[in-house]
Amino acid sequence: MDNDIGWVLRSPSLINVPKSYIPFHDLISPDQFKPVAVNTSTFIERNLGGYYENIVNHILNNDHHLSDIKRNIKIFNNEATLGELDFIGGSSTGDFHLECAIKYYLRIGSGTKLEDFIGPGKRDRLDLKYERMVEHQLRVSKTPQGILACKSEGLSPAIFVMLVQGYLFHPFAEFGSKIALHPTINPSHLQGWWLRQNELGQINDSDFYSIMHKPRWLIADQSNLLDYAELKTELSKADRPILVARIDKKGKELDRGFVVPNEW
Repeated sequence: MDNDIGWVLRSPSLINVPKSYIPFHDLISPDQFKPVAVNTSTFIERNLGGYYENIVNHILNNDHHLSDIKRNIKIFNNEATLGELDFIGGSSTGDFHLECAIKYYLRIGSGTKLEDFIGPGKRDRLDLKYERMVEHQLRVSKTPQGILACKSEGLSPAIFVMLVQGYLFHPFAEFGSKIALHPTINPSHLQGWWLRQNELGQINDSDFYSIMHKPRWLIADQSNLLDYAELKTELSKADRPILVARIDKKGKELDRGFVVPNEW
């Protein structure tokens, strides 16, 4: 299943899920998921998170072990919004509450601290996202207001599911090296590299490249491949981090990384 749905089903978690929660792949049954011809462009939204959530919604609703899937359930405390549940639903082992996120973080420190990983726009950090998901998002359904909201949907979640996928991008010079990272990070996480525009000469000039555009950040589009000279020309116009997939002559993605402005 070589599409974005398959990517979500195959790809590992970025983090080791705490014991009080279960991983997404323990909830679903990908071996029994019946792939059909799905045009994922119908899932497209302006932001990557919305697109990703639409894919997760498709997977949940096509898993015959799951039922009564509800999404984006707002929880109110009087007139104030207490939170929003990404998904609730039923499974063969009980009702569940699922929170999901797709994240791309660049490592700027040693990696022994979660705050060493920041988003390409510098507005997001792995430690902040992890803490919010564990300490707030996955607990909202346990509050009195959350319990009532779930019951109004005919559900009483007792299983709490955490899904965080994406990539961690390491400095190019250290890409592929064995590095001791924070224990929360899954050792099998998907990895990429990052470098500045003035360091572009470090990459292989005999490969082809695909510039990836949001929200299509899961699988590289190979319909408009660039050679090294063309890539340099395109990146010279960029004033923001650009995600680039490196493709070999057989059309296989070798790796991917962010090229960021020199002053990033």
